[in-house]
Amino acid sequence: MSEDSFNGEAGDQQSPAPRALVVEDQDDVRAILCAMLEELGFEVMNAINADVAHALLTADGRFDLLLTDVNMPGSLDGAQLAALARQIDPSMKVVVTSGRIDEVAGRLPSDLSILGKPFGMEELVAVVGNRRHRPDEQASDVVA
Repeated sequence: MSEDSFNGEAGDQQSPAPRALVVEDQDDVRAILCAMLEELGFEVMNAINADVAHALLTADGRFDLLLTDVNMPGSLDGAQLAALARQIDPSMKVVVTSGRIDEVAGRLPSDLSILGKPFGMEELVAVVGNRRHRPDEQASDVVA
């Protein structure tokens, strides 16, 4: 996807919004994350667990961003989903969230961004950017 598809400065035509997939098993947290990303200009889909998210990643077209919790019920966890997402689309920005960063950081690929829960809009923007900036501009970040 070209850089123009992430910014609104491509002339008179509005570029399509970057697509994000939020994966979180807690309904209230998932709703907040979706709202935050929508505020940043993302078109957001969501999934209750990694199994549902994997089905969406393989069936629903290209996503620019995957934002996933690590610990979730189901046959896949967020770390496994992140690895599968990279196989599906190596250019996809993958951000993993966890309330237990110390426990999960060592088992995640080094090129993933990690957000420690709880986090706010400022931390999210630092990792994923916003509509005016490509989500993949940031290097791997750990935000605790």
